[in-house]
Amino acid sequence: MPNIYPFSLSDVDGLSATHPHDLGVLARAVAKAGHGHYLELGSFRGATAIVAHRTKEMLGLEGDIYCIDNFSFGSTAEELRSNLHKAEVEATIVEADTDPFPKSLSGILFSCTFIDAAHDTHSCAADWLNVKDRTSAIVVFHDVDKLHSGVLSTVREIERTDPEWKLICL
Repeated sequence: MPNIYPFSLSDVDGLSATHPHDLGVLARAVAKAGHGHYLELGSFRGATAIVAHRTKEMLGLEGDIYCIDNFSFGSTAEELRSNLHKAEVEATIVEADTDPFPKSLSGILFSCTFIDAAHDTHSCAADWLNVKDRTSAIVVFHDVDKLHSGVLSTVREIERTDPEWKLICL
């Protein structure tokens, strides 16, 4: 029997930073990564964590949601928690910088990682190095464009030095 799956981000406060197309690409990446935990570096107000959770839920994929953010970009941990609560999403929120990688998550393997924290080259490269051996299937970089040259140069360097990785760029 077909299902109706109502889903909207309209009740979630302040979710204007991620374009709807990007959320669709992220959902496809989470689906393709399959069972396993999802990690995001830079959660802002939670749109991507909500989409990852809903994708897993809709497809019956197992795995928890983990969010790392230092909340220096204009959002707060309270806003993130509130939005996740409104969307009925359970997630582990780690209030920390993404580098060094939080020790509390060091033993966890993720099937999909979404990188959208600091956009300078040094930070993006550090994020990549911190997650590439902790991610089994897909790493997604957000904002790979000329406006975010740090992200773009990091992805180009990864393509040159880590050719076994297929990178999905939103």
